[in-house]
Amino acid sequence: MFPLLLKFAYHIVGSRESAEDAVQSVFLTIWMNRASWQPTGTLQAYLYRAVRNHALDTVRHGQLVSRTETAADPKEPYAMGTAARPVDVEVETAEEIQALSVAIRALPERQRTAMLLHWYDEMSVSDTAHVMGISRQAVEKLLRTAEAKLRTSIGGSNRE
Repeated sequence: MFPLLLKFAYHIVGSRESAEDAVQSVFLTIWMNRASWQPTGTLQAYLYRAVRNHALDTVRHGQLVSRTETAADPKEPYAMGTAARPVDVEVETAEEIQALSVAIRALPERQRTAMLLHWYDEMSVSDTAHVMGISRQAVEKLLRTAEAKLRTSIGGSNRE
């Protein structure tokens, strides 16, 4: 289960280290609260939802730090604007995979999450809906919209 959650988190945060932190934090929280922990729904759905929430918090924090770095004066002592940015550890080499990865990251968060859960993690539409806390119909609409955007952004649907 850990590798699947790690892959899911990576698609949200874009960094292996941050993805590992998100997944490990979820498991640590569960362990620390094991005596009173009562997950709702399936264990798989609970874990994906918890990892998603933690990963999104990580992304939001990164955006806040980035805005702060941009606003900081690098000439001032201890300015945050001079921090080095981490480089993604794993970079796919195939052009098709790179184009798809870029297109997936460009999707709005809810479309991206629905698509990753359903396609990559092979969750049913119902389980995806439960993880995201929305209706089955909403997931189906998010998937249709995401698919259309991906076709457009990677150069069409290869129809003859």
